[in-house]
Formats: sequence, C-alpha cells, structure tokens
Amino acid sequence: AAGLTPVVGDWNRDGQVEIGAYTGAGTWYVDANRNYLWDGTGSGKDTILNFGFAGAIPVTGDWNQDGVFEIGVLNAGTWYLDANGDNAWDGTGPGKDVVYAFGASGFTPVVGDWT
Repeated sequence: AAGLTPVVGDWNRDGQVEIGAYTGAGTWYVDANRNYLWDGTGSGKDTILNFGFAGAIPVTGDWNQDGVFEIGVLNAGTWYLDANGDNAWDGTGPGKDVVYAFGASGFTPVVGDWT
C-alpha cells in the first residue's frame, strides 16, 4: 500500500529471508508463512509486529550475533534494536533490547557485517 516501507527478514526463523512492509507508525506486516502474499494473521499465516513509532526508519540486522536477523528502528541518530529477538520493545538492560547513538537526523541507515 502507499506509504509503506519494504523490509526483509527471517520472520519465521527458518533460515530463509521473507518480505514485509513497515508503516510510519511502527507497525510491521510480515510474510511469516513465506508465500509472498498477505493472508492475514493466525496459525500458519502472516504476522503483525509493533516495534517503532512515528518518524522512525525500519532496520533489520543480526543485533545479537545469533545468525538470525532481528528488527529495529532508527530515529534522529538513535538506534532502537530488538537485541533479544522477541519482536517487541522490552527496554534496555541485561537480556533486553539496546539503544545506540550513531548518526543524526536525515541520515539513511545502512546495515552490514563490518567486522
């Protein structure tokens, strides 16, 4: 739909990359059953995730080095990353999510394995 941002990730943890779309309000619509169609939510169907807020840019990456991509958002140089991989914001601290300051307003996020 108009206004959505395309995203990719391993939404069902099967080692394959699936497609999805992010709204500017922090809602992720993800193709968890990997059939490349939106068929609603429920058992064996797709998933809606809520992670982010108005103005945030979606990002995906392996934030905890477990070999699986997790979700996150960037806003005005602050990265909010789902480091524990539960697709929800849990705050920061041991076993929770992380926040990093890197960049500034207007920057475009680029994710990769830089080491």
